[in-house]
Amino acid sequence: MLPNSDEDKIKVYPNEYINNITVNRGILRLLANDLYLESIINNIPVEPPEHNGSTGYAGQWAVDSNYVYFCISDHNWGRVALDTSF
Repeated sequence: MLPNSDEDKIKVYPNEYINNITVNRGILRLLANDLYLESIINNIPVEPPEHNGSTGYAGQWAVDSNYVYFCISDHNWGRVALDTSF
């Protein structure tokens, strides 16, 4: 949560300020007066899914020693095997 005084808030537009910013599991949520923004931060990997229906949001990705995983739609994962022989 950001400080309450206007001097300590981040100015978004001439008279609007960000009231709240949260980041959880690669999802950025921002509230500024009546504006609500939710965006996936794609450059931050998440934990590899346990199976193709694991919790995840479109655009998230993960990697382990064998696969790169991509969440292609909410709670729907695909994976590609890593090939180090090229």
